[in-house]
Amino acid sequence: MTHGLITGGLVPTTTFTASEDELGILSFALVEAVEEPQRVLELVNWLRTLGIGAYDIVDRLVSSLGSLRLWEPRLVLLRDMLDRGDDRDQTLIEMAWTLTQLQQWPTAQALVLDTLEQRTRPASVELLRAMVMLADTVRAPEAGQWADRLVRAGGELPELAYLSSEMIEAEERATQAPELELRVLLRDGTMTIDPSIDPRTIKEQMLAATILSLDPEQARQMRDEVAAKDPETFAKVRRYLPAGLRPESPAEMHFATAENLFAQRRFREAITEYKAVIDLEPDHQVAHLWLGDAHFMLGEYAIAAAYFEESIAIRPTPQAYRFLGDAIVRGQGDLHLARRHYEQALALDPAYGGASEALQQVNEALSNPDRGW
Repeated sequence: MTHGLITGGLVPTTTFTASEDELGILSFALVEAVEEPQRVLELVNWLRTLGIGAYDIVDRLVSSLGSLRLWEPRLVLLRDMLDRGDDRDQTLIEMAWTLTQLQQWPTAQALVLDTLEQRTRPASVELLRAMVMLADTVRAPEAGQWADRLVRAGGELPELAYLSSEMIEAEERATQAPELELRVLLRDGTMTIDPSIDPRTIKEQMLAATILSLDPEQARQMRDEVAAKDPETFAKVRRYLPAGLRPESPAEMHFATAENLFAQRRFREAITEYKAVIDLEPDHQVAHLWLGDAHFMLGEYAIAAAYFEESIAIRPTPQAYRFLGDAIVRGQGDLHLARRHYEQALALDPAYGGASEALQQVNEALSNPDRGW
């Protein structure tokens, strides 16, 4: 029977009781007999009639098809499994991976999104982690969006070989996001309250919405007033505020102040605050990066380059390499060295438009030295 299956013979119509060893032999036979998608289904349906476990032999076949990169038969089999009510995350993940290998990444995303709409948040974490890893593997432009969904669902980003700038930003946004979703909005003097709001939280949410409607300086003043007058209420209010308005440590307070000063182009004052962050947290990679950027904005390119290098030493990021290249171009004028840093930024994130444009400009300048920079 096994020989007949391997050589393309007809699928048996008989049934029998199979031992574990016999199932192992059959699984090898299946691997040799799966070049045609329809034959895969015939074999699997026959195996189902034998009363074999619901998933074991089929999962083994799915794995073997993937190892052999037989994506079309694998797709047919996985679709049949889903149609038969297989609602395991692993089956859906294998389906998404197979579609992606067949250059059908949009279809893979649509399939998973449709499933996620029917899931509660905790039940979606593992599926989201898998999609982040898949998007990372194929370097899909939507990688950052999947990372955002994962961190919002309470999951942690996996360790990845390739980390796009969008995914880095998603991770940083997650650390800055409010703990609770605000259901009150104050804009242009009009306050809108979501009807689904818990009545017991209206006061704290109205205060949070008022703080967020103000400019940064006024927002901090009101925040401090609420914290001083009613610490118990503020403990509730702060959970609806972004990180910049709910600093919990001296380093975070200095960082929030530095960000505000930088936005106002008060770079010298921002430098003092960024340095205060680093004094408290020497490995604060972002503080090193923005400290270098503040010096760059003041035309102090050599100092800026030193801080960009410190940032890279803590955690290499595409932005730090790109900023370092810019500082070298403006300061030393060493286009060859700058080019290497732009290339390193693109090695980390091939879709980084800023680094790509800078590299193109450097290459043009090196090709036409008479034109200058």
